[in-house]
Amino acid sequence: MRITLIEPAPPGFHVWSFTRQVRLGLPLIGTMLRDLGHDVRIYVESLGAVDWERVFGSDVVGMSTITSTAMRAYRYAERVRNAGIPVVIGGPHVTFMPDEALRFADYVVRGEGEETMLELVQALQGVRSPDTILGLSYHDPSDGVPRHNPARPLRERLSDLPLPDLTLIERYRRINPWPVLTSRGCPFDCEFCSVVLMFGRRVRQTDNASVIAALRLRGRRKVFFCDDNFVMSKPRTKELLATMIRRRLGLKFSAQVRVDAA
Repeated sequence: MRITLIEPAPPGFHVWSFTRQVRLGLPLIGTMLRDLGHDVRIYVESLGAVDWERVFGSDVVGMSTITSTAMRAYRYAERVRNAGIPVVIGGPHVTFMPDEALRFADYVVRGEGEETMLELVQALQGVRSPDTILGLSYHDPSDGVPRHNPARPLRERLSDLPLPDLTLIERYRRINPWPVLTSRGCPFDCEFCSVVLMFGRRVRQTDNASVIAALRLRGRRKVFFCDDNFVMSKPRTKELLATMIRRRLGLKFSAQVRVDAA
């Protein structure tokens, strides 16, 4: 299938305005779909404009949203759906607001979306039925009523995920710093944060050897470790940083941490 994925730009000035950063959900899903033989292209609006000719030539269009980008995503979804192209929306905002999102899109992927999206593409190919897909919300074809399938359990491990291929993103060379994910989840319960509801309290990590391989593959000098909390395991973090020094990677990096965890 010809699949186009879009991360809309947030409005106005925000905390990431100083960087050209991308979230890794769409590149990861795009890599898995590409590896299955699909024609995948990703547009991140903070890097450049969406190619609407490509969008309207797609078999399915997917979008990832946070709350600040949801309204823009909904406008795009209406435009695409009115052209007769199936639209799917995922990300934190719609995970918690699936009924709202279904006013504009055909499908909503709730929670961790890798397997759900792959199975949805199978459903669009006629291989399976949407009612068999965990973590999916959709309009029942018989009566148009929104249906919310049971939630998909969180992944047991991250080591079976591929490295996200950021070259699938149009204008990927503009990305700076280069994002690298080494874990998901956080055991804390900050009241302002959606991480626990989205990714759980149990921290799931990739092994340091895979992280080092990803860092060497990138060939970049600035890296952002986009973990929810980079220092959840101090011994692991110290080992990773020591290995980066021994390998003379010469990287400048930034990360997210809690002050009382550092």
